Amino acid sequence: MIFPTKFVEWKEVNDLSWLLAKKIKNSGWIPSTIVAVGRGGLVVARILSDLLGIDKLLAISIKWYEPAKKGWETYLADLIRAFYRSHENGIPLENEIANVVKNLRISISVEMRADLTNQSVLLVEEITATGMHFKVAKEIVGSWGAKEVKTATLVWKGPTVIEPDYYVVKPGRFVWFQFPWSRLNDYIQFIGVMTIEESRKRKRYTWSMDELAELFRVWYGMKPDPRYFEEALNVLNSHGVIKILDRNSVVIST
Repeated sequence: MIFPTKFVEWKEVNDLSWLLAKKIKNSGWIPSTIVAVGRGGLVVARILSDLLGIDKLLAISIKWYEPAKKGWETYLADLIRAFYRSHENGIPLENEIANVVKNLRISISVEMRADLTNQSVLLVEEITATGMHFKVAKEIVGSWGAKEVKTATLVWKGPTVIEPDYYVVKPGRFVWFQFPWSRLNDYIQFIGVMTIEESRKRKRYTWSMDELAELFRVWYGMKPDPRYFEEALNVLNSHGVIKILDRNSVVIST
């Protein structure tokens, strides 16, 4: 596997959310308001609001972006390339990842304000990799009057600038947790980088669908879901990254 990936399914999200809720309950602290951090935090925050019996729920639209990125690519494409370069050329992975992270910026997509005066707030993410989203979110809800703020996440990739108060999984090595609510976008990055790099390496630009599916398994550790695989190819076709010749073959544009 070139890019270590764990494909998380809906049942596992629910199971992890139950464990997270249990940890919060067992701590003896229950928030009065839950705030989802970013789109990824929305699903987990909604489950926790149900399991903890908290009906006050809102979201802050925080996300990573790279100012120079355009078209189909996100920072994930650069991260996959970092692992590929390390795999192919023996370049230290830490240096490659550092070069990706230094270009990232935090964006707040929708400016908003809420009255959280004297509220006990639980900030929720699905995964905490740097802690920067929690840091910014804590500053925001603090400016809205929150008297106490704690953080919860399904996955904590410590160490981070903020250690979450509650978490369930702490992996011992890098793994990209691919959650079901961002599957299509991640598939686009997975397939886009994979097809371009393999075509350049092999100087081969026409591939069958079966060959691409097998490359996906080699790069990411499992056969692709046919629905997401097909739709990702359609998106890449619309961006001119590939050209779908027929139901069985594509040409890669590099």
